[in-house]
Amino acid sequence: MQNPFGSKTVLASKSSTGERGLHDSWCPDISADGRFVVFVSAAGNLAPDDTNFSDDLFLRDQLNRTTTRINVTSDGQQSSDGVGLRRCPSVSGHGRYVVYVSRATDLDPADSDTRPDVYLYDRVLQTTRVVTATRGPVRRSGGTRRGSLPTVITSSL
Repeated sequence: MQNPFGSKTVLASKSSTGERGLHDSWCPDISADGRFVVFVSAAGNLAPDDTNFSDDLFLRDQLNRTTTRINVTSDGQQSSDGVGLRRCPSVSGHGRYVVYVSRATDLDPADSDTRPDVYLYDRVLQTTRVVTATRGPVRRSGGTRRGSLPTVITSSL
């Protein structure tokens, strides 16, 4: 990605210690100011204690050079299942909120089925909550990324 804090291209899919991801990463979305990059990755070395052997969702803070796993419970535990493989995440304009799809049943006590659901992660409060249960294909209005989430987060959030 082009680094808004400098003139060189930088790698976003790396750990907080600077270690490159050992597997593929995809579906990036960038906050309006370019500081935050959210992406899906099969790499198990981007966050400590990543042992669920699933594709996970990460948020890279380009300014502080940190990488955080996003698809976690509100008490920081990893999910039992990864993010939806056909849905790309979306980050708010200032990077506080991330929406994504997951089949996990342990991200929010309000969700107990195995259907893919839409979740909202609040980076500041470090909380995850189910937003809605999906009932068929998730469609993006006016978007260009096939299989992406609806544009529910705007730069004003």
